[in-house]
Amino acid sequence: MLAVFDVSASMDFDAPGGVRRIDVAVDAATTALAVFPDHARIGLWEFSTQRGPGGRDWAVLEPIRRLDSVVGGKTQRERLGQRAEEMKDSTDGGTGLYDTALAAYRYAVQKYDENYSNSVILLTDGSNDDPGSISARMLLHRLRALADPQRPVRIIGVAVSEDADLAEIQRIAAATGGSAYRADTSEDLLRVFAQEIAGR
Repeated sequence: MLAVFDVSASMDFDAPGGVRRIDVAVDAATTALAVFPDHARIGLWEFSTQRGPGGRDWAVLEPIRRLDSVVGGKTQRERLGQRAEEMKDSTDGGTGLYDTALAAYRYAVQKYDENYSNSVILLTDGSNDDPGSISARMLLHRLRALADPQRPVRIIGVAVSEDADLAEIQRIAAATGGSAYRADTSEDLLRVFAQEIAGR
């Protein structure tokens, strides 16, 4: 699983219950992380606009590794938990959704492992507002071109709040044989993660 989290400025807005959207997302993710088995392979990206090297919209926080892999004296599970907490303090910029979705899907296809259920969890509270990105039509075209029945990877889209364009996220997920959900609370997000865990 590659988890791709929106860290645009709007993720600082309050979710139901008076906590920030980014807090809801990270807290649910870290709770779910504790449940995944050690042999699960999980990576983490964040995105907004102008987030990574060369002005790209995404940053690789941790590549996909087994949770029991040890890097720099810490397990991948520990590294993911630390990186996720750091996202709470890095919200800024717009929503660079399209370029990020394509890059994440391409990466997940490259990292495909037939021994696992392969997926991209794409979480956002908005719609694409990067004027320099590819178009929605081109994104869907390229996702369908990358999709390989022999190396199946699904995008699981998660729309956080009513500001997210659920219909758009559904189209992105459907292009890969995936699905999309609306999730406003930690409980909503945990249900999505639980479904992914149960399906593996």
